[in-house]
Amino acid sequence: MVLCEWSYAAFVDCDSVLSVGSMRGKFLDLLPCKRKFALDAYKPYLDDIAFPCEKIHGDANVVLPGLPDEYVDGVMAMDFIEHVTKEQGVILLNHMLRLAKKRVAVFTPNGFFPQDEARTQCTGEELQWQTHRSGWTIEELEGFGFEVERWTHGWRGHPAGGLWGVAYK
Repeated sequence: MVLCEWSYAAFVDCDSVLSVGSMRGKFLDLLPCKRKFALDAYKPYLDDIAFPCEKIHGDANVVLPGLPDEYVDGVMAMDFIEHVTKEQGVILLNHMLRLAKKRVAVFTPNGFFPQDEARTQCTGEELQWQTHRSGWTIEELEGFGFEVERWTHGWRGHPAGGLWGVAYK
């Protein structure tokens, strides 16, 4: 199964989904839900979203704590959690779990994969949001209640691949 099919299947019964670190909304666009929320700290990504959704410009560390419990049916964080420190990631995962009525899905590299100015085409302010600051393991995500599958197709050249995890409520 390809990643977009996994994300679709995870949220097929959700009426509302919040995408944390949504960038241009690549996976959010594919979901059949009625209400879509795209959260990103880098405004040009939100400006590029062409499909209907509620755009939230801000840092997840600031925005998520202010949202009420069970705010949406589902929360997704695709290629996001590795961009914050481990400490911030633990806090953010707990907020995502608190915000979701039905489930939370994450996708991240398996372990730490360096992404900095030398490994990305991003520069300036965008680079600040694209630098990797942490790495996550199957065991760590399972500790939050996620059912985890290893993405064996590789992750942008990372030999350990990626991790797809879903936490059901």
